[in-house]
Amino acid sequence: LDQAGVEPSYPRLNWEMTGSRPPKELAADLGLALTESGGLEYLPSFKPPASLDCGLIMVPHGQTLSNINHLFQSHSDGVHSQLVPAGLQAAELGASQFVQGYGELLRADLSNWVFYRSPLNRTAATAAS
Repeated sequence: LDQAGVEPSYPRLNWEMTGSRPPKELAADLGLALTESGGLEYLPSFKPPASLDCGLIMVPHGQTLSNINHLFQSHSDGVHSQLVPAGLQAAELGASQFVQGYGELLRADLSNWVFYRSPLNRTAATAAS
């Protein structure tokens, strides 16, 4: 317990025990600020840690039973890692939005695009949408 009789949170214990600087200072070094609710927001000093010479679009797979139950599914392809109906619907909506946002660029010059996906069934089902 701290001096006020309150049990400190894990992040607070972590930085106190390891001698790290307080989370607010660490966030500020990255150009970020911790909000009162525990979230992050960008400071005017924020600079991305890396820049790309090309575009990068990452699409998450649709929802699975493991996602619903907050289970780590790793690179498994078991029954709990297959898309549920809501996951298929989300993938279809995402595909529609992707075409709206990038369809014209894709049709203009497909050679400028490369698509990669994991070999897992859940990513195949998402990509097929």
